[in-house]
Amino acid sequence: MKETISNLPMREKILDTAASLFAQKGFYAVSVREITRTVGIKESSLYNHFRSKDQLLEEIFDLFQSQEEEFFKGLSSAIEIKKTFKRGKIKTFLNNELKRFLRFWDSPQRERLWFIVSMEQHRNPHAAGLILQGFQQTRKSLKNLIQVLVDHKIIKPLNSDLLAAEYSYTMRAMFLEYRLLKVTNQSTHSIKKSMEAYIQRFLERIQDKG
Repeated sequence: MKETISNLPMREKILDTAASLFAQKGFYAVSVREITRTVGIKESSLYNHFRSKDQLLEEIFDLFQSQEEEFFKGLSSAIEIKKTFKRGKIKTFLNNELKRFLRFWDSPQRERLWFIVSMEQHRNPHAAGLILQGFQQTRKSLKNLIQVLVDHKIIKPLNSDLLAAEYSYTMRAMFLEYRLLKVTNQSTHSIKKSMEAYIQRFLERIQDKG
């Protein structure tokens, strides 16, 4: 970890170190003393950059949120571009977005942030709000995509709200399994194939064969 963060400005180095420790042990199991000892500074030096350990956690939440917002901006832009969808290209688009989603979540920093927010979601309202926001934004983006497909008569005129909920909840459940397999150092090959197979089955059901 020290090699990774050695060239960072001190404020970022403290934040990155705190995120690593919180992800490994949990927020309440990590002291300011442990953070500063790992960074290699005095405790008083931390307070030149952060008011408290709680502020460190809040900034980690803010970073998690800003990264997620950037991801969904990319999805929205892709949907806007794909308003000229051609039949047969939807599967490629969804598979490519699935790969982009997994790459996004597989970055070491994102993984640490996810561990922290996941651990805190049941006791910290800010963390709970971030999880809810992720669900809501996923459904919103998918609803927009599905509505584009309906408007262009590429799929049947089905309820975009229900379809978005079905797709997002199914994929998120499989994604949770994917994350847990990675945490336990097990192969993710099978669950990735299940995700791709679900995309195929979903499209077969909603596409107008006419």
